[in-house]
Amino acid sequence: MTDSQTGRGDLRRIDDQAAAWAARRLSGAFDQDDEARFRAWLAEDARHAVALNEYMAIADASALAGAVGGLKEAANDEAAQATPSRRRWLQWGAPAIAASLFAAFFFFTAVRETPANVEQYATARGETRDISLPDGTTVSLNTDTVLTFSSEKDGRYAGLERGEAYFDVVHDQARPFIVDAGEARATVLGTTFTVRIKDDASVVGVLRGRVAVHSITNDSATDGVHLEPGERVAVTSTGDVGGIDAFDAAAAATWRYGYLYFDETPLNIVVKDLNRYFDRQVELADAALGAAPVSGRVELGNQDVAIRAISVALSLKAEQRNPDKIVLKADD
Repeated sequence: MTDSQTGRGDLRRIDDQAAAWAARRLSGAFDQDDEARFRAWLAEDARHAVALNEYMAIADASALAGAVGGLKEAANDEAAQATPSRRRWLQWGAPAIAASLFAAFFFFTAVRETPANVEQYATARGETRDISLPDGTTVSLNTDTVLTFSSEKDGRYAGLERGEAYFDVVHDQARPFIVDAGEARATVLGTTFTVRIKDDASVVGVLRGRVAVHSITNDSATDGVHLEPGERVAVTSTGDVGGIDAFDAAAAATWRYGYLYFDETPLNIVVKDLNRYFDRQVELADAALGAAPVSGRVELGNQDVAIRAISVALSLKAEQRNPDKIVLKADD
């Protein structure tokens, strides 16, 4: 068995386990024993949390939680067994329940199953990862990122499903390297650039070489732009390509080295960026504090150190309100 076959087998196993845990958590029958096993499963592999989060998000979007509630009794016996298939979900309930779930599970399958020649890579919250693609291109994945890749005769195709990635592309005149992220499509032959999906737009920034950026739904020569080093552009979720603006290319991917660099960046944006890396979320006690400018280097290895540095620089006080929340307020 090849390494790629083994990798796909691992992804399928993780996918099935995540489906089972999602069913268990949504069934209303999740007890303390389940919690212990669940936490142990999450700790085994960072990809477990990524897969589970996708199932839970899709469940929310499709109102699957309500339908799964009808499976409570059967889920008590079945859901947490070793690597049950998602197809078993349809065997737990009555035919009426199975019918109500059919559309949702068709969507699950479409999202999670990938063709045999497509590789998938992922990171959990707070994790970064360097990977080498089959064509020799190197990619750094930022926190909470999912990337797919396939290599074809006519080109190399990457899909950034969420998060942020730094690409150092191997030059190949005959096979362009194409990255789809949200509504943005970036096409290169060999260069270094970053792509990030944020809020309602995808942002492409070039560090070296040239990159053509188009809207996927309006992919034409007149619609796109060509970026030079130090330039970036945002493509909105509706397919609108924004104007080109300059950015600090040297500071664009400092997360690869364990820190973020800010230059007169409003505190509310700094907080939003930091919250991507840590489970404990930071909030501002007063929205007016969000305009305060932050400059300098903020370490990502320790949240307490990062918050302390910001607090000292801006004369703020950090209060932990609960295990999942830190509130920054003026230090009177």
